[in-house]
Amino acid sequence: MNNIMKIFSILATLLLLAITLHAQDVKLELSSEIRIEDSKVLTGHLHSNSSGHYVGFLERPSLFSFGNSVYLTKYDRKFKEVFSKEYQVADRNVFSLGMQYFKGKLIWIQYKRDNRNDELIYYAVPIDLNGKAGKAKPIAKFKYKNSRDLPDVTWKVNQDTSRLLFIAEMDRNRSREDYSAYFAVIDTDLNKVWDNKVKFPESERQVEATSFELGVKDQLYFAAKIFDTNASSGLFRKSFARMAEYNVNIVKVTGEGYDKYELDLKNRFIKGIKIVRNPFGNDIACAAMIGDSRSGPIQGVSYLKLDSETGEVLYAKKRNFTRKELESFGTRNTSRDRRSGDEGLDDEFIFRDVIYKKDGSYTMLAEEYRVEVRTSTTANGVSNTSTSFRNNHIITANFDADGEVESIRMIPKKYSASKSGTPFANDALEEKTHYMFFSTLNSGDNIYYLYNDDEKNFSRNITNPNRYKTVTNFRECVAVIAHIDENGKLKRKELF
Repeated sequence: MNNIMKIFSILATLLLLAITLHAQDVKLELSSEIRIEDSKVLTGHLHSNSSGHYVGFLERPSLFSFGNSVYLTKYDRKFKEVFSKEYQVADRNVFSLGMQYFKGKLIWIQYKRDNRNDELIYYAVPIDLNGKAGKAKPIAKFKYKNSRDLPDVTWKVNQDTSRLLFIAEMDRNRSREDYSAYFAVIDTDLNKVWDNKVKFPESERQVEATSFELGVKDQLYFAAKIFDTNASSGLFRKSFARMAEYNVNIVKVTGEGYDKYELDLKNRFIKGIKIVRNPFGNDIACAAMIGDSRSGPIQGVSYLKLDSETGEVLYAKKRNFTRKELESFGTRNTSRDRRSGDEGLDDEFIFRDVIYKKDGSYTMLAEEYRVEVRTSTTANGVSNTSTSFRNNHIITANFDADGEVESIRMIPKKYSASKSGTPFANDALEEKTHYMFFSTLNSGDNIYYLYNDDEKNFSRNITNPNRYKTVTNFRECVAVIAHIDENGKLKRKELF
C-alpha cells in the first residue's frame, strides 16, 4: 500500500492530535507512517495530553481467535510508540463493548453472560494512563434466558468526560410488551449518580429511541419515534404513505421520572434526527432532516433548541431547501417525491452529525451513503456474494445562534469500492473503505472537513457534483482539508 495512503487511513483519528487551527490558517504536523499489524483493527483515537496520544485497537476475529481482546497503544508527541498493551478476555462468555477516555483514565465496558444464574452482568474496567488495568466494577445486571432477551446497550461519556451514560433498552425483540429501558448516570469513581427504569405505555414495536445526550445537570435527553400501532418501523407501510403514522418526541429522563415534548412536524417524515448539547453553553440542539414520504427525497430540515437545565424550548423551526440550493446539489443527487411532486435531496443521504461553534451557531451534516449486496449461484452450485459501497458528497447546513440558516452547501466527494467472494474475503474491501469516509475538526470558530479526493478533481478545481470524478483507485488520491468560509463559500486545500 502507498505510504501516504497508509497515513491517511488513520488520519481521521490521529490528525486532530497534531493540528493547530487559527481561523483561516491551518497548520499541520503529520506523523511518519504507522504500521498496523494484520491481527489488529484500528478503533480510534482515545485521548491526548502533553505526554502523548492514546489509540485503541481490537483483535481481528479469526478461525483461531474469538476476537475479544483490546489493545491500548500510547505514542509520544512525535508519534513514537511509548507502549502497547493487550487486555485479554479469556472467558468466552465475556464480551467487550469498547473503550473510551473518562476523566483522567480510560474505561473499558464489558458484559458477561452468566448462564448458571440466567443473568447478564455489565462491568466497567478502569485503566490508568500508564496502561494499568484496575478491578472490574459491576454497573448493571439483568435477567435473561436466551438471545431474544438481550437488551440493546448504548454507553457514552459526556462532553466534559465527568459522567458515563449507560442505556439498556430491555428485551428488544419487537414484541407487544410495553417499551422499557434502564438508564444510569455514573460518576468518575464508577458510582451511580442516578438510575431509573422507565416504562412507556406504548409497546416495544411502537417505540424507536435514538440520540442520547446528557444535559448540564445530569438530565438525559433522547429522541423517540412513537408509532400509532404495533406495525412500527414503517416495515408494513407503503413507501408513498400520505402521512407519517408516528409522533416524534424529545424525552427528558431523571432519577425521578420522565417527560415528553412532542415535535410538531405536520405529518412530515423524519429522515434522521440528532440531539447534541452545546459544549460552549447550556443549550441542546435537536435537528432533523424531513421529507414528504417515507422513502422519498429529503425536502428540508427541522430544528429546535432547548435549555438543557430546564428543558424549555427556546425555538422550533422548519425550512425546505430552496431552488438554488437544490440546483447546487446537482441533478444526479436530487429527485421528485412520488406523493407531493416536490423536488428534494436523494434519500440516500444519511444524517451524520450536529456540530456547535463557540458563538452558539451550529452545522448539520449529511453524507450520501449506499451499500448494495448481490448474491448469485453458479451452475456448479457455488454461491458468490458481491458488495459495493458508494460514499459520496457531504451536505452542510449552517445555522446562526438564533436558528436562522446562513448557508446550505455541498462539499463534493465521490467514492466507489466493491468486492466479490466469500464473506471472509474482506481484506481488500476493508483496505479501500478505510479511505472513503470523512472526518471533522472543530476549531470553535470553524469546522474543517478532511477526506481523500481524486487528484484531478482537486487540480482542476472541479466543484460541480455532476462532473465529479469517482475515486476508485486510492493510490491516485490527495488528502484534502476543506471548510465553508464566512460568506458561505467552499475553500479547499491539499494536505499532501
